[in-house]
Amino acid sequence: MLMVSLIALWASHWILNLDAPPALLVGIGLVATFFESLPLPSAYDEFTVPFSTALLLWLAYGGALLSPTW
Repeated sequence: MLMVSLIALWASHWILNLDAPPALLVGIGLVATFFESLPLPSAYDEFTVPFSTALLLWLAYGGALLSPTW
């Protein structure tokens, strides 16, 4: 999960030409991995991981990613 999260975060930042510190991407990837590892039913898991990742990205950029691109 961590590797997939890091690849997806890096690819999305690369496509949008955003320069993110590697520590930020690893931190968000670790949080996504943590939420994936929680013993939640599958239906809830499909919401907690993407929403937590999106919330962390939004907080990290101060709302700058709230655009039609995202």
